[in-house]
Amino acid sequence: MKTNYGLKLIVTFVILGKNRAGELRERADLNY
Repeated sequence: MKTNYGLKLIVTFVILGKNRAGELRERADLNY
């Protein structure tokens, strides 16, 4: 159970990181 929970946390963090990176990239493009 703990391993599955950890994997889910890692996956969610990776997805959130990709989404946030995309948002920052879009904002940078809009600024320039």
